[in-house]
Amino acid sequence: MDQHRASRNDPCPCGSGKKYKHCCLREEAEAHAPRPSPTITDLQGKSKKRPEYPIGTVALYAVNRNGS
Repeated sequence: MDQHRASRNDPCPCGSGKKYKHCCLREEAEAHAPRPSPTITDLQGKSKKRPEYPIGTVALYAVNRNGS
């Protein structure tokens, strides 16, 4: 880890007297843009609509064992 970087529990380098996690760490976290959600594409790279159910959802179907 970088020696000049403040950890969460160190005093804030801005001189406020607060811990870094209660002072400038929050401001830095808010300054970063949130991660964009991934896009869904088919094998050719064309955009696809999001599925109605989340990926990995298992649908249960009733099986008619009478043969009719």
